[in-house]
Amino acid sequence: MLGEEINARMDLLLESKQIKQQTYEMTKGVMEEMVKQERLDPTHESGGQFANHLAIAAERMNKKEPIEEVSEQTQEIIDENPELFEEANEILKKCLITEGAFYTKAEAGFITLYLAMFEASD
Repeated sequence: MLGEEINARMDLLLESKQIKQQTYEMTKGVMEEMVKQERLDPTHESGGQFANHLAIAAERMNKKEPIEEVSEQTQEIIDENPELFEEANEILKKCLITEGAFYTKAEAGFITLYLAMFEASD
């Protein structure tokens, strides 16, 4: 369901120990849900990059080490796409599996960027 590139990237992240098994399974579940809701095209040219970013971000957030710095470009994307920013927040909430884990505006901003790219190519 997730496509060859997404699965290959996820497997590489797990095998190289950049993410834990729990993060691997949860992130794949979130992306499968996005495919069902037609929010993620598993064949999109940026699908693999999105999978990579989401999994690494999930790992950081669950270690309580999310990126905090919001770049000017990311802030512009957030300002231009408030509905996608809200969607990104919802996606990241599903990625919090450790007690006390949290996400930041910066992490949600990066996901917003991908959502905007996906919409632009529809």
